[in-house]
Amino acid sequence: ALLAVAEHVLLNVQLPEDKKSSINDIIGFVHLSVVSRFSPEFEAKYKRRNFATPKNFLDFLASYMRFLEQHRKNLDMMSTRLGGGLDKLVQAAQQVTEMSRELEVKKAIVDENAEKVRELINTITEKTIIVTQRQEQANVGADQIAKNSVIIEEEKGKADEALQQAIPALEMASKALENLDKADITEIKSLPNPPAPVMIVCLCLCILKPLGKEDENSGWSGAKAMLADIGLLNALVNYKKDEMKEKQIKKVRELLNREKETFTGDKMRQISKAGYGMLQWVIAMVQ
Repeated sequence: ALLAVAEHVLLNVQLPEDKKSSINDIIGFVHLSVVSRFSPEFEAKYKRRNFATPKNFLDFLASYMRFLEQHRKNLDMMSTRLGGGLDKLVQAAQQVTEMSRELEVKKAIVDENAEKVRELINTITEKTIIVTQRQEQANVGADQIAKNSVIIEEEKGKADEALQQAIPALEMASKALENLDKADITEIKSLPNPPAPVMIVCLCLCILKPLGKEDENSGWSGAKAMLADIGLLNALVNYKKDEMKEKQIKKVRELLNREKETFTGDKMRQISKAGYGMLQWVIAMVQ
C-alpha cells in the first residue's frame, strides 16, 4: 500500500526512470522503519509512545518533493552562474589575445627607441668620464692640501686639549708628592692594620702600579711590599699617566667612592699625612 501511494504521489515528479522504483522502495522502507525500529526504541528509552500515521507518510512525500524542487532550483542557478562565468572567461581570453597583438607592435617601437637611448647614454657616459678624469686631476692637488690642513688642525686641537687637561693633574700630583717623605711612608708600612681610608688609598696605588710589579690582589701584604720599595717616590714622580687603562681608572674610582666623605676636603690629612699625599696623587691621576 505504501509503494502504491508513493508511486501515485510521485507520478508527475520528474525522476530518472531507472531510479523511480528504488526511490519508492526507500521511501516506504524509511516510513516502516519508524514503526518497526525507532518508535520501540524511543518508547524503551523515554517511556513515551509515538505513532507513524498515513498523514505522516503523506507529509514525508510532500517534504521529499519540496526539497527535491529546492535543490533542483539551486543547481539550475549555479549552472547558470557557471555558464555566465565561462562566457566571461572566453571574452577575457579574446581580449587578452587582441591586447597581446597590440603589445607586440608597441614593444617593437619601444625596443627601437630604447636602443637609440642606450646609444645616446653611452656617448654621454664616455664624454662624462673624460671630463671627470680631467677635473679630478685638476682637483687632486687642492684636495690633498685641504685634507692635510684639516688633519693638522685636528691633531693640533687634540694635542692642545690633552695638554690643558694634563697640566692641572700633573701640577696636583707634583704638589701632592712634595708633601710625602720616606718617614711617613715607613710609618704607614709598619701598621699591622691601618685605617680603612689609608688601606683604600694604598690599594689604589697597587692598581695603578707605579713600580710596574704590584699585585693588586694581594691586599695589605702587597701594599706593604710596594711601600717598602725605595724607588716608590721616584716612580710616582715619573709615572706615565697616558699609559693607564680604563679598567684601572674604573677600579680606583670604585674604591674611592667607598670612603667618599673621608676623601673630600682635608679629612684624610687628619687620619694620615702620607695617606693624604698619596690620595691627592691618586685623584690627580684618575681625574
